[in-house]
Amino acid sequence: MVFSSTLAATTAAAPIWNWTFDWTVVLGCGALLAAYYGAVGFKFNRKTVLWTIGVVTIFIALTSPIHDVGEHYLFSAHMLQHLLLLLIAAPLLVLGLPVGLMKRALRIGWVARTEKILSQPLFAWILSIGTLWVWHIPALYNAALVDHNLHIFEHLSFLVTAVIFWWTGLKPIARLQMNTLPAILYFFFAALASSILGLLLSFAPNSMFPTYINPIDTSHLLQVFRDGWDLSAHGDQQLGGVMMWSSGGFGYLAGVVVVMVRWYKRDQLKTFRENIALEQEREAQKSRLTPVTNDA
Repeated sequence: MVFSSTLAATTAAAPIWNWTFDWTVVLGCGALLAAYYGAVGFKFNRKTVLWTIGVVTIFIALTSPIHDVGEHYLFSAHMLQHLLLLLIAAPLLVLGLPVGLMKRALRIGWVARTEKILSQPLFAWILSIGTLWVWHIPALYNAALVDHNLHIFEHLSFLVTAVIFWWTGLKPIARLQMNTLPAILYFFFAALASSILGLLLSFAPNSMFPTYINPIDTSHLLQVFRDGWDLSAHGDQQLGGVMMWSSGGFGYLAGVVVVMVRWYKRDQLKTFRENIALEQEREAQKSRLTPVTNDA
């Protein structure tokens, strides 16, 4: 009975499935794809797939029903939107960058200087994690929900600082990569900071965001979430906090996995080269010790 009433309420509120095609998002995603394929050509390989999925993730996060529901009704939906940008789109964009293209770009003086400044590990960490924390200050968070331009800036700042963060931790150019232990600590403390923020949101005694306490029910969805889903504003905030400390923490720890895989591959390659060199040395010694016969 509860399921049928929930289904009926959800079906009646058809706007929950609406997509919002904001021209800034459409143009931005189109520009990312055009610039990338213009630079590397229309090739089908692992890098192009990763980049394309990253851009598609941005598009889904900012135009799907997640956007409207998160902007007007549910903190947890807004949290999901931010996690898509921070932990899926941003690392996929970085992993999709071709090594050759990046090497050519870094031969340009101002690009190399800018990269050197932005990819200082401490700076990149504070910039990205600080942006995450600052935007969850209730006054600023609520301001972004009621001001469309500020909301665009919020999402843009999340994405840009996240790309800087993931670039610093997962640079595709081997000679620029952090050493293994510092890279592990870089991602570990990001996971820790994200989890702490999520726990603070989960265990806050009251709902901190007025927009979700008394939403303007323009799409007639409030009954669906409050009665159909039995989700109060405080319960919704707790759910969003759980998403932050669980998914957010594990998302950053995925960076540790990538670092460890790279370390293992480097170690295996080093061992392989050492074995080849040792075998060549043995063959050389054998040839020196083998007497030369003169059939004449």
